[in-house]
Amino acid sequence: MKQSTQAQAKDTDQATDDATKASSQRANHAILAALIAVFAGVGVVGFAPAEPAQDDFGEVVGAGTLDDVIRVLCPRTISKPFNPRTRTPGRSIARVDFRFSFRTDPVRKARVLQRVEKNWDRIESRVLSVLMEQQPHEIQDSALLESRLAHAIDETVFADGIAHVDEIMFMKILVQ
Repeated sequence: MKQSTQAQAKDTDQATDDATKASSQRANHAILAALIAVFAGVGVVGFAPAEPAQDDFGEVVGAGTLDDVIRVLCPRTISKPFNPRTRTPGRSIARVDFRFSFRTDPVRKARVLQRVEKNWDRIESRVLSVLMEQQPHEIQDSALLESRLAHAIDETVFADGIAHVDEIMFMKILVQ
């Protein structure tokens, strides 16, 4: 009788250990799936509520979903001749012509275009200051220059997140 009680206790302990291991494996898998989702951006998007944002005029504009995002090409071209940063000032001259596109939702498209037009002088000024900070070899690296210009335009006009510059399309890059 004593042996059967010990065998039953041993079986009960074994079953408890198996259940604990299975639940900890499920928990580990759930944690791993959550981490992958967060780092891949799925978790952030899946749990973030869409809230309406206010634009410059104080009107509430409906927030778009990821499916509603459109790409808009800015209708104007930025064309800047400038002197890049060198050890001896005035020894180099450069010219950069480009257009940019941005992503926004269709509801905000007109407001974003209006904001770009309203702040065009600020955009050109910021672009010129970024270009003048570059050395000639940095200007010829179009990927580096594209990221710096996109970041500068985003900070200047779209700091509130109403849109995002997603591409700079260079038409001309000359460095002498």
